[in-house]
Amino acid sequence: WQAISDMVAAGPAGKAGVSSILLSAPGFDNDFAIWAGPVFAMLEAGVSAIQAEEVIGVVCFHPQCKFPQILC
Repeated sequence: WQAISDMVAAGPAGKAGVSSILLSAPGFDNDFAIWAGPVFAMLEAGVSAIQAEEVIGVVCFHPQCKFPQILC
C-alpha cells in the first residue's frame, strides 16, 4: 500500500512515469479459488477503503485464469 500511496501522490506522471505496480504471489499459483475469491476481493476492498477507484485498478493475472468467464 505504501508503494501505491507514493505513486498516487506523485500525480499523473507517477514516479517519473511509473503507472503500474506488480504484486507477485506465487504461493497462490496452485489455488485459483483462493486467489480469485478472497484474495482478489481483499485487494479490491483495500482500493475502495481509500476511495481510490478512479485512480487505482486491480487486475488479476493467474496461471489458471480463463478469459472471458472471469476477468483476471
